[in-house]
Amino acid sequence: MGDWDYQDLSQTDLTGLPPEEFIGRTIIGSCLGRLKPRTVVFPEGTRDVRFEGCNLDNVLLPPGSVLVDKREAVSGLACCNRQFAQQRDGEFWLVDDKGAPTKPVREAEFDRLGLSKSPASIAIATAEKPIVDLAEDAKRETDIAAAKQLLADSGLGHLAGAFGADE
Repeated sequence: MGDWDYQDLSQTDLTGLPPEEFIGRTIIGSCLGRLKPRTVVFPEGTRDVRFEGCNLDNVLLPPGSVLVDKREAVSGLACCNRQFAQQRDGEFWLVDDKGAPTKPVREAEFDRLGLSKSPASIAIATAEKPIVDLAEDAKRETDIAAAKQLLADSGLGHLAGAFGADE
């Protein structure tokens, strides 16, 4: 049997192996995550795998599989098995069983920047870069403009050059 613990298997095709390699096995601390939601990673017939502290994002789990809660895990590590996909806004969103976006993966960043977390707000056109990055850029430009104005209002406009030349 192969050694499947503490491995980066994110680029490894395991589907050609015999299912007996995994049936009833515990896999600890390995990364099996994929970029496409519900990716089949294990050979057909695999079942009853116990995962402890593994990255299983976008992985279709074999029937009877168990994700061990980190409080019960010997390693103390939690598993993850989120399903997400990159959307037209350049961001990764959690998706439902039909592949429809439900909420952004970087939800805290959306909150911090005041961006809508509604899937209806996803752009129709493909963004040149992720929306959070675009919002950060806009915020930075606004902050710089405000700082320059504050310096000018304080009679220190000559220091505004520290923020770069005006475009």
